[in-house]
Amino acid sequence: MLCCGTTTITGSWVAQSFPIIGGTNQFRVRFTVNDNATNSTSVEGGVDGVKLQRVICAQPCPADVNGSGGVDIDDLLAVINAWGPCAPPCPADTNASGTVDIDDLLAVINGWGACP
Repeated sequence: MLCCGTTTITGSWVAQSFPIIGGTNQFRVRFTVNDNATNSTSVEGGVDGVKLQRVICAQPCPADVNGSGGVDIDDLLAVINAWGPCAPPCPADTNASGTVDIDDLLAVINGWGACP
């Protein structure tokens, strides 16, 4: 299960938000309504305004390939070692082009020092 959530509501709409971790192109959303009372015939459920939202957090200092808080020789070596095509996640691909190349090397050189 990627996420889950339940709510018990009596007569009013309530906004709910659930984080989804991971996921694939086979992602599905399912809603289930049930009544805990026995012999009940008046179970109702409603769904309105469903929105799936993808949040991508940009790295504040993309030239800091190893996440150390600064750009130094270790980042430079990481770019050199990852040279060529790469699939995400690929921290050495500082511009998310899908390839670690001269642009990433220059980003590390230009970003040398402590990250802001």
